[in-house]
Amino acid sequence: MSGYQFGHVEGYARKGGFNAKTQTSVMSGWDIIEEAERRENATPHIEAPQPPILHFGVKPSVAMKEAAEWAEQAKDASGRKLRVDGLCIAAGVISFPADAEGWPEYRNDAIEWLKKKYGDNLKSVVEHTDEAYPHIHFYVVPKIGERFDSVHDGYRAANEAKANGLKKGPQNTAYKKAMKGWQDELHAACGIKFGLARTGPKRQRLTREQWKERKAVCSQVAALLQKATEQKAEAELQAAAVLQNAELQASVLLKDSQNQSNDVLQDALQLKLNAELQAAEVLRKAEEQAQNIEQQAAELLERAGQEKPVNVMIDDINAMINTVVPEHKAGLLRNGEDLYTREQVVKVAGKTALNAVQKQFKATLDFTAATALAIAKAKTEISSETASELDSLKKQVTVLSYTITKKDAEYAELKADNDKRLNQLAVAKVKIENVDDRVSQAEARATQQEARANRLANDLTAVEDELRALKREHGLDAGLPKLGR
Repeated sequence: MSGYQFGHVEGYARKGGFNAKTQTSVMSGWDIIEEAERRENATPHIEAPQPPILHFGVKPSVAMKEAAEWAEQAKDASGRKLRVDGLCIAAGVISFPADAEGWPEYRNDAIEWLKKKYGDNLKSVVEHTDEAYPHIHFYVVPKIGERFDSVHDGYRAANEAKANGLKKGPQNTAYKKAMKGWQDELHAACGIKFGLARTGPKRQRLTREQWKERKAVCSQVAALLQKATEQKAEAELQAAAVLQNAELQASVLLKDSQNQSNDVLQDALQLKLNAELQAAEVLRKAEEQAQNIEQQAAELLERAGQEKPVNVMIDDINAMINTVVPEHKAGLLRNGEDLYTREQVVKVAGKTALNAVQKQFKATLDFTAATALAIAKAKTEISSETASELDSLKKQVTVLSYTITKKDAEYAELKADNDKRLNQLAVAKVKIENVDDRVSQAEARATQQEARANRLANDLTAVEDELRALKREHGLDAGLPKLGR
């Protein structure tokens, strides 16, 4: 690859005029638009004009309309309406050596650089294919409320110098310095990696051999940058593969561990739930049996209350009467049946009733005691059986709780292994960052080599100037070498 870059940007007005700052005539913005769009009779210097290729934004004529709209509301430094020959659009060109390879890549890089530099103010980029040198034209328009120097480095630097009280000479110097800076930016962003020199041989008064050396150095720098770019791309691919593999493994491991742990925990929890349900069922059955026994006891007690009173036999009455001595006998001779007084009969009746009540109470008491004993015995048997079943279920729950704890430990182990994988992933990321650092160092070394080459070329130029001065001083001008073109 050989040659040097060319890029230029200038300001244009709605109509032509004379620019007092640069002491040159100002070409109308519409004139350059007609030439850019290959309008009829606008390109007499081109044998076979071809339509431009739009690579970004709108057509140049649309950009010029936006510039005219901006100019209608713009004010000059004195706050007056902008004159018709006031600058309203910045237009530039970036070209590539005709004999070099890589124009499409260089063009795309240049467009990306323009996007970053001008942002929304960049309105249009077109390519011409009907001239010797491949090149693009770009058009930049200020936003409403902005000054024109917001889109042009040179005019911004000149206006800043003027605001600082400097005269026209220093203003022009500031303008030129800013535009050289614009060229430096373009060369750093695009030219270096394509092996293009910052300026041509005539500008630096280089001989043909010096120009060859300069191009060789530029090619070496471009090769180094290309190698660095390839190494970076390869490192990024390797890093991406490492990251993807590590993330995939970590994801699979984490998913498997989570699935296994979830399944085990789910099974254990289900078993534990079943055991708890069984325990609840045992308690329910025990309570139901107890209720049944109490119901039976209540029924027995109810039937006991409905039992007929205990009968008092004649023998029992006679035995009670025999215990009483009659006060009288029947008959005149008083040798007939025994005659009892009313008081004696009442006493016998009272004893008879009391005896009947005592028998009835004893029978009821015996029945109640037997029933209570049966209920207590039944409850004891139910409680013993329930306690046995509950104890068995408690043992099952204990075993299941131990299983859950064990699975939690296994899950923690799997999580620790997954954390280890994630740590490996972090280490891989650090390695990638180290690769980026090495690539940056390689780029820095390439930039240093180019700067060294520029210094050597400048030193060589200075030596040649001294040699010419010495020859002129001694009248040896005829022996000066011819400058290359």
